[in-house]
Amino acid sequence: MENKNFQAIGLMSGTSLDGLDICCCTFTRSAKGWTFRIDCAKGYTYPEELKQKLGV
Repeated sequence: MENKNFQAIGLMSGTSLDGLDICCCTFTRSAKGWTFRIDCAKGYTYPEELKQKLGV
C-alpha cells in the first residue's frame, strides 16, 4: 500500500468561550495504519468586547 498524506485544520472553542484554538495536522495512512503529526498549533484569546457579547 502506498502512503497517503492528508492535511487537516481543526478549530476548537471550549465551553469557557475565552478563545479559539487552531491546529494544522498531517495524517498519514500506510500499510501499518495511521499516524499523525501536529504541524502547528496556536491559541487566540477573544477580545474583551467579544467575551462580553458571548456572556463570559
